[in-house]
Amino acid sequence: MGRSKTKKIILYSFLGLCFIGLAVFATYESKRLVEGPLITLNESYSGISTTSSYLNISGIIQNASETSLNGRKIFIDSSGKFDEKTVLSEGVNRIYIEAKDRFGKYAEKTIEIVMNR
Repeated sequence: MGRSKTKKIILYSFLGLCFIGLAVFATYESKRLVEGPLITLNESYSGISTTSSYLNISGIIQNASETSLNGRKIFIDSSGKFDEKTVLSEGVNRIYIEAKDRFGKYAEKTIEIVMNR
């Protein structure tokens, strides 16, 4: 086997590995597009009872271009974190956190909190 043939085998092997690596990376990154937005809350807020007239809600929203809390636009930082305060009224309060990606996929989390005075 000649030196030229060995160089070709090494070159084609390297190019093949690069192609496989690129394909794996593209598949992993495209998973985010297929899944759509993901909402993760820092605490389990649902079902709690409070005497406070407001509530701080925080968490992470991933893969979203539009986000809202009870219909009010909220902003997330570059890592997807948000920290919002919402006013509670006496009785049962339903809080909706919504996220939409640029392809129209939608995610929502609903929190129910009871405020007693």
